[in-house]
Amino acid sequence: MQFGAKRVSEGVGENIDREPDDEAPKRDGAYWQSLGDRALVAALRDGEIDAVDEFIRRFEELVMRYARLLRVPREDQNHWTGEVLYELAVTLSRGRGPMPRQLAAYVTASCKYKAQRERTNELRYRARVRDAAEEVAGAGEYAAADTCSEASIRSARGPAYEEQPLSPVLRRLIVAFDEELSSDDRQLLSWLGQQISYTTIASWLGISRPAAVSRIQRLRERLARLVVRFAKVASQPDRAELIRFLRRSEAVNEATIAEIESPRGG
Repeated sequence: MQFGAKRVSEGVGENIDREPDDEAPKRDGAYWQSLGDRALVAALRDGEIDAVDEFIRRFEELVMRYARLLRVPREDQNHWTGEVLYELAVTLSRGRGPMPRQLAAYVTASCKYKAQRERTNELRYRARVRDAAEEVAGAGEYAAADTCSEASIRSARGPAYEEQPLSPVLRRLIVAFDEELSSDDRQLLSWLGQQISYTTIASWLGISRPAAVSRIQRLRERLARLVVRFAKVASQPDRAELIRFLRRSEAVNEATIAEIESPRGG
């Protein structure tokens, strides 16, 4: 799943999700590092897959610094940074709008926008929780658990709490994941679940850290798309249960949940 140098002549905007072409000419890191920002953006728009790795390498430290300044939880900073950079690489590869004049300023503005968007979503989520709590006041622990995040529930219940069995729809989703994932995918997810650092994962995979970030984000995007496809064909009660779980677990962003909630033909 490591990115290789490859030019994609069509499907712009989806090219960074493609698998590498082993027969494509290889360009070393020195070549990519020698490119100016405008040339790098042009390479992204032209479908050069290794341009994604260079984009991440070039701006990872900047985005990590903003993650700290914006007080992103320490355990989430790697994922937050990777998500920002991967989403920007996708946006730039689509070639919509004028090329940014100052790429660093463009990345910085995107960090601030993402933080603001997440704060807005958090406020909306808290409002939903408050409204639900008012509607089911006195209904007990089940109602409270249905609106709280998994992290909050685990913190409140303590280490001795026994997990409840998964609902049927979540068991079916796991089966769908199992059919989609390779052994390499499962290994990568296991490392992420163990909070292994991106640097260590890159070392174990024998690839650069930017390439590891790209690979992780590609896998997350694939899983998010699978969740959307699965939800679109589920019954309305199952979709509602799945959405509640996704919000509690914070497994996907609000944009993905909105896509699930949209009409099936949308």
